[in-house]
Amino acid sequence: MESACCCHFTEESKYRPGIDNSDRLDLLAKSLGNNYNEVLAEFQYAFVVFLIGQVYDGYDQWKRLIHLFSSCRAALVTHEKFFLEYLMTLFFQIKQCPDDFFVDVLSKDNFLSTTLAWFFANVEGWFFILNFVGNRFWIDIFHI
Repeated sequence: MESACCCHFTEESKYRPGIDNSDRLDLLAKSLGNNYNEVLAEFQYAFVVFLIGQVYDGYDQWKRLIHLFSSCRAALVTHEKFFLEYLMTLFFQIKQCPDDFFVDVLSKDNFLSTTLAWFFANVEGWFFILNFVGNRFWIDIFHI
């Protein structure tokens, strides 16, 4: 699956785990006409390719986008609406997966539990609404 992102990053910016990647989200949006709905569309398309088409490239793109969205601390301030829509989209995507899809994988500390933990750590205490929605999401998905 070919990504819609035509962003180019410096060598230094490619290897900075744990650092805010809001600039990367902005570059992705810029490559899609500065339309954050298009960013969500790319996210949804990757999921459909993965789940319905059963194409690993779709899964890989979906996973990369979740990683990106989960590491954009500064963008939580400037794009709160985007992140609310992202959470709702992800919630319903996960609900579309078979019940056992994440059960075995979650017990092994897979990318989704780890990445969402980063995301919710960034959200915690920043915004009441986003924090509330995030907490409900965590409880509903992981049944805690």
